[in-house]
Amino acid sequence: MKRCLFTVALSCMMVHSYAQETLQSVTERGNKTDRRLILGDKEDGKSKMFIDGGISLSAGLDGASERPSLLNSTIIELRGQSSTSYYQDDGFLRLSAGGGKYAGSKSFIDLSGYSSKPDMLQNIVFGTSGGEHMRINNLGNIGIGTKEPGAKLHVQGNIMAMGQLISRIDNPNVGGTIAVVNPAKAADGQARLWNIMNMSGTYGNSLQFWAYDEKGCTGGGMCAPRLVLMDNGNVGIGTSKPQSLLSVAGIITGQRVKVTTTGWADDVFHPGYTLPTLQEVEKHIREHQHLPGIPSEATIIKDGLDVGDMQQQQMRKIEELTLYLIEQQKQLAAQQQLLAAQEKRLKELESKLSK
Repeated sequence: MKRCLFTVALSCMMVHSYAQETLQSVTERGNKTDRRLILGDKEDGKSKMFIDGGISLSAGLDGASERPSLLNSTIIELRGQSSTSYYQDDGFLRLSAGGGKYAGSKSFIDLSGYSSKPDMLQNIVFGTSGGEHMRINNLGNIGIGTKEPGAKLHVQGNIMAMGQLISRIDNPNVGGTIAVVNPAKAADGQARLWNIMNMSGTYGNSLQFWAYDEKGCTGGGMCAPRLVLMDNGNVGIGTSKPQSLLSVAGIITGQRVKVTTTGWADDVFHPGYTLPTLQEVEKHIREHQHLPGIPSEATIIKDGLDVGDMQQQQMRKIEELTLYLIEQQKQLAAQQQLLAAQEKRLKELESKLSK
């Protein structure tokens, strides 16, 4: 009877020991188990392996070591392996925190190997609150707010930077560029794309604003600079090579234009000013076909019109004309006095003759 009870008790102890698997018991029995493995004093009652504490992995490297090459093994890494074979390139690994009760509270990082599913093809996905927020696809493009990044950095949403945004392109003609797109502009002649470019080379050292429609340069559509700011400060509108502080190839419409000058034509009224005679003016007109001091037609066509200088010269002519009129008025007044005196004498003579 005692022998039977001892056998039953020993069996129960063995069953209890096998149910509570430990690293020591696994090692003593071999190198695998179909039981749950617990390292530490606590466990969750569900996970295949539960570790109560930290984990350290040594790759045999120190601070002077080079980055190790990627190998088709798991000697120095954690790897999400294929369900079919150790040597397959597919696989999936998820690192997560939270979500014990609600998946929507989980933060996670998904790592995918090869997959026939585009969403799972060799990418890394970062998520919080149970949803994806950023991924790095198989081409190295980073997407924030989008699952299909089409550029090295593709952001679906607003960007706020507390520092500089730097664009650099190593091209002898076109340097750093900022592109602004409006997909709603789809008709010919509508600027769907504006490029702001720091240009050089054949374009000149300048910051230029270019407009493109849907057809663009290669399709024979809109492809032209609209505003040019040269490095020397010259600004061009409608021209790519402005030769002055503001060059406009076209019509300017405005309500007021203020031109400042360093002098004005009021010296005409100074006592020492020599007013040309009308005979001298007439001679100059006959010889040159324009007023003295006023540029000729050929000069205007060649060099353009200086608005400030022209306004000053025109005012000079107006003031000279005013002096001519004043002098003529004096002559007319003297002639009227002479005529009045002559008329008085005629009337006196007529009165004497009639007696």
